[in-house]
Amino acid sequence: MFAKEESNVLLEHCQWDYAIELIPGLEPKSSKMYSLSSTEQVELDTFLSKNLKTAHICFSKLFIAAFVFFIKKKDGLL
Repeated sequence: MFAKEESNVLLEHCQWDYAIELIPGLEPKSSKMYSLSSTEQVELDTFLSKNLKTAHICFSKLFIAAFVFFIKKKDGLL
């Protein structure tokens, strides 16, 4: 769908100062954790390592996790 070469080029970085106003006294809702298969965990670790190194993503200290979905490709790989 997208050219691999184009995904390696990031747009020019800009400085933005956004504030997220939190409501005092409210706590984030906890959610159920789902375990990954060993294959899924390896794929996730590989994805995170590669994208952290290329700065496509950055490390976060946020204690809330994001959902990760794995969808098999036509060749059976994740």
